[in-house]
Amino acid sequence: EKDTGLPRHHKLHRIPPFDNRYPPKAKSYLEAAKDTYHYLLTFEAIQHLKKGEPSPNYTRYCYPSKMHSAIIEGLLEHAELEPSVKAEAIEIATQSANFMIRTAIPAGQPLEYLPRTYLMPTTEAGKNLAAVPKLGTIMMIYPVKTGNAMIRLYKETKNQAYLNYAVKIGEQYLRLQREDG
Repeated sequence: EKDTGLPRHHKLHRIPPFDNRYPPKAKSYLEAAKDTYHYLLTFEAIQHLKKGEPSPNYTRYCYPSKMHSAIIEGLLEHAELEPSVKAEAIEIATQSANFMIRTAIPAGQPLEYLPRTYLMPTTEAGKNLAAVPKLGTIMMIYPVKTGNAMIRLYKETKNQAYLNYAVKIGEQYLRLQREDG
């Protein structure tokens, strides 16, 4: 067959991949979201943040900017959907934010103020995670997530420290941006 460079015409048969025999949904999307946020709030490693530090027994805290920005966002969503937990959710979100600010790259260093992507794991199992060989490196997608979480927390608490930190992150992005964008 001669190749003309044009797409070939084929007969296609469309067969639905599912036969629509599904059980009724167990709950609405809103109910599922509320259950998920409730689990986040009550998870032991999240509750431990009330002490001002992440749980040393939770391996994934070695990814601070990823974990803490998600915790802040999730807890603020939960507080919005369930006003009865608002005070507790904001308390934990602020402790999470304070930890990120305390552990950010110090002033005067090339990536000053950026939240750390990796910290040394505190569990034996964590010592095998990808964080260990990458200590000191920053994945540049996570500071913006942290900045967004800080702005959202500022809007909720009116604590200027969170807005100031978000601005420092933004200013660092501007300093690091090359002329070509």
